[in-house]
Amino acid sequence: MEEPKSNEQVARSWAAVTIRKFRANIGSMGIGDTGNLRRSFQSFVQSEAGGDRLKVRLLYAYYGKFVDMGVGKGQKLGAGNDAIHLA
Repeated sequence: MEEPKSNEQVARSWAAVTIRKFRANIGSMGIGDTGNLRRSFQSFVQSEAGGDRLKVRLLYAYYGKFVDMGVGKGQKLGAGNDAIHLA
C-alpha cells in the first residue's frame, strides 16, 4: 500500500500541475515565441509555523501578465480579459 503524501508533497504536486496548465494555456493563445516566458515559471513551497502552514509561491516573468491580458493582440482597454484562464 502506498504511503500517504505529506501536505508539502501535495503542495509541490499542485504547483507543478498549475505550471503545466499555465504553459499549455500560453501555447493555446497563439502568441508566437513565448519560450522565455515558458521557462520563467517557478514554484517554491515553504513550511511555516512548525510545519502547520504552507506557503506556495508561483513566479513568472512580469510581462507574462500582459501576455495573458492580450496586450498587443488587438484587445481594447476594459475588454474584460483580465482573468487568468487555466486550460
